[in-house]
Amino acid sequence: MNLLFNVFYLVLLLCFALASLFIIYHIIRYSLNKASSMLMFLVFSIGLTILLSINILFFMRLDFSQILNLSGGIGF
Repeated sequence: MNLLFNVFYLVLLLCFALASLFIIYHIIRYSLNKASSMLMFLVFSIGLTILLSINILFFMRLDFSQILNLSGGIGF
């Protein structure tokens, strides 16, 4: 079951990466001037790095057996 969640999470991260590349391309390509383009790229990259790092850290700390109650207690 852990493997299934890890695969789904990797697919989700891949979708995040593709969406981020799409956003970065449009920030750089369609910006009004080069200075604002670089500033927005820097802000987006820092924000993306921080949020994805926190997301990955929290995902790795999840205990799926406890969440799904696979230890034999009252549950589904």
